[in-house]
Amino acid sequence: MSDVTRLIRMRYGINADAYTIGVEPAAYTRLEPRSVPVSFFPRSRQPIERSLIVVDGRRLPRAHGVKDIAEVTVPLLMTGANSNTGAAVTDWEAKQEAGNLLSSVFGAPGVATTGAAPTVSSASGTALTASSSVLADNDIVLINTTSGWEARQIASGGGTTSLVLDRALVGTGVAASTIIRAARYVMSSSQTVHKPIWFDCEGENWRRQYDDCQPSSMAINIPNAGVVETDFTFMPNNWGDYAETNTGYVAPTTGSPIVSGASQFYIGSTAFMLRNARLTINLGMTMRETTTGINGVRGGLATDKTNIMLEGELYVGDSNGSVGNMIDDSGTPSVDAILGDSSLTGTVVSTYDVMLQVGSSAGAAMFIRIPAADIRSSGVREGGPFAVLPFQAMATGASPLTLGIF
Repeated sequence: MSDVTRLIRMRYGINADAYTIGVEPAAYTRLEPRSVPVSFFPRSRQPIERSLIVVDGRRLPRAHGVKDIAEVTVPLLMTGANSNTGAAVTDWEAKQEAGNLLSSVFGAPGVATTGAAPTVSSASGTALTASSSVLADNDIVLINTTSGWEARQIASGGGTTSLVLDRALVGTGVAASTIIRAARYVMSSSQTVHKPIWFDCEGENWRRQYDDCQPSSMAINIPNAGVVETDFTFMPNNWGDYAETNTGYVAPTTGSPIVSGASQFYIGSTAFMLRNARLTINLGMTMRETTTGINGVRGGLATDKTNIMLEGELYVGDSNGSVGNMIDDSGTPSVDAILGDSSLTGTVVSTYDVMLQVGSSAGAAMFIRIPAADIRSSGVREGGPFAVLPFQAMATGASPLTLGIF
């Protein structure tokens, strides 16, 4: 019988230690790719051509070289955390389909939370009064307000009941409503060693295991209305052919798909209309080439994290108001400020605190924050019948990016 490509079983596990190569993880969890993961299909060794000089000029058969260890890409739907009630969570990775993939990319697991779920005593503007003191500085929270569920980060006041948020709420907090906390992943520019992943992919009549895969990049595509998609890319050290196990279906432990629509996008304290958004993370992963590696490499290091950015398009109009246009000569920022119309040559640009919330319920929402973004654009463009400003918010600073998964 012929294989049907949509009948694929995928599992993965994370190395127990970032510095260990060649030791298989003790546990694997399930993945459900959103499309056929073709990069995991059986692959060949690199050919060694034997163009030797022989008396009759014949072509000689090739010899097998090392294995093809090109990148593998995992295409997934972005989902939230399973059964997120706002209560303490010590292991966020166990509650998410892609939890350990995120842990590998960011270099650390989601920050644990402690104590029973707090509730809102009052909340208005940047002020939040909670029922208990379990919230810590930098915690990412989802607050039920008169304008719906709003995601914010605790800027100060952690360990008390009187807290300050990173930016003002649109509505006012609903008293006695539960505050939902997120799995918080923080990128560090100086961290070069990340835990690798092992992948086990099985079709109807084949199975391959990819070993010690170093995290290379991650992309999150955020449609204007629809489910959020993500692609993880890893660089393997080795792969092996294993006997099929023919196991039955087991769903991964995870939350619900994160769906865009009614999102909030802020530059500083001003809300803007955002479309065609995409977050990309490139770790600059460089494999260590060595003759002691089974295929000429042995692990790798994240050598360059300067290419982390949120991109999209902003509408340009005559006023911001309740709509969210970017204005040419006024506002913070204005089109003028982004393009540098009034700046002197050589002026270092100002950075902006950028935040995007997608989804609005526990188990199906995410939070992206770039605290010091260099926002650049090549200029206003035609976007259908509208004038739009395409932009790239490039992350700068030692902690360039924070991702929260509710």
